[in-house]
Amino acid sequence: MTRFDDILPEIGDRGPYQVLLLIVLSFVKFFAAFQTVAVVFTAGRMDFQCAESGNESSSSWQQQVASNWTEPAVDRCYRLNGSEACNVWVFNSTSGPFESSWRSQFSLVCSREKLVNLCSTLYMLGLLIGSTGYGALSDHWGRLRAACAATINVWVAGIALAFSPSVEVYAALRFLCGLGSSGILSVCNAMMAESVTQRYRLSAVLLGTNGWNIALCVCSIIAFGIRSHWKLELTLAGPAILSIPLLLLLGESPRWLLAKNRPDDANRVCQRIARINCRRPPACFDEDVRRVCRTLIDQQGSHPNAGLIDLLRSPTMRMPTLLLWNNFFASSMVYYGLILSTGSLSGNIYLTFLLGSAVGVPASAFSIVTAHIIGRPLLFSLVYFLSSACMFTIAFLLGNPEFGTLVVALAITGRFFSTASFDTSWAYSGELFPTLVRNVGMGSSSTAARVGGILAPLINILGEVWKPLPFIIFASVSLLTAFLALLLPETKGAHLPESLKDADKEYVKPKVQRLFEGNRGGLSDARGMQVEVKM
Repeated sequence: MTRFDDILPEIGDRGPYQVLLLIVLSFVKFFAAFQTVAVVFTAGRMDFQCAESGNESSSSWQQQVASNWTEPAVDRCYRLNGSEACNVWVFNSTSGPFESSWRSQFSLVCSREKLVNLCSTLYMLGLLIGSTGYGALSDHWGRLRAACAATINVWVAGIALAFSPSVEVYAALRFLCGLGSSGILSVCNAMMAESVTQRYRLSAVLLGTNGWNIALCVCSIIAFGIRSHWKLELTLAGPAILSIPLLLLLGESPRWLLAKNRPDDANRVCQRIARINCRRPPACFDEDVRRVCRTLIDQQGSHPNAGLIDLLRSPTMRMPTLLLWNNFFASSMVYYGLILSTGSLSGNIYLTFLLGSAVGVPASAFSIVTAHIIGRPLLFSLVYFLSSACMFTIAFLLGNPEFGTLVVALAITGRFFSTASFDTSWAYSGELFPTLVRNVGMGSSSTAARVGGILAPLINILGEVWKPLPFIIFASVSLLTAFLALLLPETKGAHLPESLKDADKEYVKPKVQRLFEGNRGGLSDARGMQVEVKM
């Protein structure tokens, strides 16, 4: 036995430990999800009008106006004379969906409204930097320490966020929340992928993404009950500290310990997993662990601390890595673009968001079943194409009040396919990258996603120029990615590579390439799998 996948069934690869891991990691992801989408509710749009009384700064006067609200007949960004710009506004806190928001606290309306999108962009920038930073930290310090550090990051910054005294402080804390949220996502996905054999890997990772999808539903329900922005921020961030003792129950990833030449520590973790799974490893298990460790260290060769540069230098990993980055970029841009545009759609914001989030659970089930039937690249192409079709249709119908309900339904359907593409991208990255550079690979992929996420709120601003334009951009990017995804290698049924050399052996030729080559050279087996191809 020279692979960890060979000895993992001896301690249990789908037992109570894996169930516990799935539950704990899903719970930890709750707080990354909360921070990502809370802005939809904490910075939601509220009706406002310019304050014309001499007591504009009086809170009692503003409350009196709010209780007797009448829609202004002039531009709300100017005083009644129409020539003098307004600098103090009163917000309707009685009849709208929100009691208060960051927009009302910091007067983020009129010329200052773009600061809301800037804060969202800074959060996405934090996700970008955090994905690479925590990815590298996880590969050097270990999965467990990195997950705990990211969780504490989110907890501290999230609580401080509720008491932001200015929009500048709020923006900085949103950036810090993004750092921790990205670390949680990348590390948790790596831990899930490393805990099972290849037969259950895709299902395990996709089931793990349901923690995110369920968290979005929970967030909309909590937001419906708590209409105050700062109270909502505090409620969403406070319980994050409970994740730390739960993470410590899991222990370190034995795959990472073996990759770091620590067989004794890996054996102790494996024995603990076996006890939880009610399994008794054979007497030779300790020697098997050491043999796997020696094999892995030998395979690492001259790259014991391989990083992103080594990944891009690998002739067999370079092209799949770049294509996967494009997948993450497109998925994130469309996914977050749809989430952040929820407030601009007709209907109840809480119900629309809840329905759009709830489709994430069947989207994961759809991905699991379809990926096992048609494979990963064809699934990518299918969901990107269907997502593109939804976006183009929305762009065509947007602005026509007769089709308001249909536009919302199409947006929810688009969320379904964008969620499927995003979730499958995370699962696929866990299968594609070798153990030695898995978190660096997944972290860099997450970085590509964050670039798309950074652009999403900026693209939504283009709706002020022409309302359908953001959806046309999202649709075009999805359509292009639908074709590029066909060039990705198939990982269905392949072993999880442990090192870059191992990845050379496990590389699977893309189906499109095999289609054009036919049977020339006899490069593939009956299933077209585990073929070494130099790109």
